This record gives sequence, structure tokens and C-alpha cells, in this order.
Amino acid sequence: MMGCHSNSWAPRYMDATRERCTRQKEKYHAQKEKQALEDHVFNARRHLVQNTKKMDCPAQITVSQVMTFPGFKIAENSKAKRRELSAALKAVVAADPSTVEVVMEYHTCFTPESDHQNHPTVGEVAELREPMDSRVEQQIVKLTLAGARKLSEIRRHLFNFVNDELFRGGAATSTNTSKSETTADVKEALQVFEEWTPDWSPSHFMVDFSEVEIGALEEEFQGSKVLLCDFHREKAWVEWCRKKDHGVSNAQDSLLPLLRSIATASTPEEFGTRLCSLQEAKVWKDKVRAWFSNKWLPEAKRWVHVFRDEDLKVAFSTNKGVERQNETLKYSHLEGTLN
Repeated sequence: MMGCHSNSWAPRYMDATRERCTRQKEKYHAQKEKQALEDHVFNARRHLVQNTKKMDCPAQITVSQVMTFPGFKIAENSKAKRRELSAALKAVVAADPSTVEVVMEYHTCFTPESDHQNHPTVGEVAELREPMDSRVEQQIVKLTLAGARKLSEIRRHLFNFVNDELFRGGAATSTNTSKSETTADVKEALQVFEEWTPDWSPSHFMVDFSEVEIGALEEEFQGSKVLLCDFHREKAWVEWCRKKDHGVSNAQDSLLPLLRSIATASTPEEFGTRLCSLQEAKVWKDKVRAWFSNKWLPEAKRWVHVFRDEDLKVAFSTNKGVERQNETLKYSHLEGTLN
């Protein structure tokens, strides 16, 4: 039999190595801090809430995997019965394992918070590893694209967003509903306008191709007609044709003129003739047919010029001007902070 011995030097070696690495890190960070205070140093620096991931925390999470066999329960918990049932189970498994019912369980044990050492358990650093809610992330992108630049301004908008939308009524709304607006949301905004201007009775509205907006407007203003913006219609057509997945990126020069001719039809006869020209063209394939027949053709009364009312005397075909005014207001609001 070989003799046994213990490596008593191993813990001392590990402690010495750890101490040496710690000193090297401290020296490195001290040099970086000194350089940052010197003149003419323009190295990009990141804000690090903590400078290392290794905290040597003794706290552990223990997970045990347990297999149970409901068909082999021990009626009497004795050594002999356990040995007997174990032999029977092994025999059945050896003969045909598929006949044995197995239930897999995982038992997790978390150590108490007091066991954590060398790192904070509350505050900004403790929450550093928590993932951000995707809806908050999307809202930050929207605010940035809208022109928000100051951190204080973004925080103020996010505070209102989280309290008024995500936690409206006291609980966060489900992530399954996503951040896209709903008909109820648009109706709520329209009702505010109605309260402010009770005598307002618009004959027409012009919107992007948004079923949510169209549905809300038609419900709240039943005497009004909703038209589609020519600018955004053209933009939607071009973007759809350019996508390679739709299979017409190489034929958009022939497809787009056919679509535009339908939009500018000035008589019902022209509309019918130009629609037939599209349907007889080589580009009239499965995806084009499904896209145009299911999405655009049923709403032709909103975007084909011939179906627009004669009483619509104002010569406008886009809501881009309103969007431009919105952009001007944002730039005016953020004047002096655009850089």
C-alpha cells in the first residue's frame, strides 16, 4: 500500500500568488489614475463601477440532482427493504429501461446574504449584472433618435415612462404586449384633443399605414375619412421592394412605376386598366400578389387619388409637414445642447 501525504504547501502557494496578483492590479490602477490627472492625456476612459469581477466571495449556490422512481416506493424504511428494492430496480433497468418511470428533480440551496464577502449586495454595483428591460432599452433609443442628449433629460423621460406606462396601475405591463401603441392608446390621446376642442369636427385625417391609428380615428371621429399619406406610402413601397427576401429587388424598376400609376389614377376606368396591367406583368408573382392584394388593394379608397372626395379642397398629399414641425419644435427645445 502506498503511503499518503498532504500537500501543505499548496494553500500557502495559492495565497502568495493571489497576493502578488492583487498588488500588480493595484499598481496598474494607480498608474492609470496618475496618468488621468496629468496634462495632455487624451486616452479614452470607460466608467467602471467595479474594476474586477473576482471578489473571492465564499458564498455558494448548491444544486443537487435527484432521480426518483415512483414505481419503487419503500413501504418500510429498513436496510433490508432498501437492499431488496434496489436489487429489483436494477433488474428491471437491466432488462428494459424504458419501462421504468423516472422523475428528475433539482434541489437548490442558496446561502444567506450574510455569507457574501468582498462585494456589495445592494446598490448600483450589486445591480450591475442585472439585464435591462428590453422596453426600457428601446425607449432610450427612441429618446436618443428624437434628439435627447442630456443624461438628466433622458432620466426624467425614463422615470415618466416606467411609472406612467410600464407600471400604470401599480404593476408592470406584460412584455408580451411589446412597446407598440394600441388602438386604445391612440383613442386615449384623441379623447384628450376632443376635450380640449369640443367644437372640432375634422372632415379628413391623413396618417401612415397604421391599422391602429386608422381604427382609433374611425371610432372616435365616425364622420371623418382617413387617408393614407402619399409620402409614406411611396416610402413603404420602395422599402418593401428593396428587401431581398421579397424577391423583387432586381425588378423594382418595373414594379414601382406600375404601382405609382395605380395611385395617380384620376378615373375609375384608369384605376381598373392600370390594376390589370399590374396583374398581367411578369413581376406579379406570389409574394407581390399576396402583399398587394392583402394589404394595399383593400385600402385603395385611402390612397388612390380617384377615390378622394371632391370636397377635399386643400391640395395636400402628405403629413410630412406636420412631422417637420415636430422636428423643429424638438430642435428648438434642445437649442444649445445638440453637440
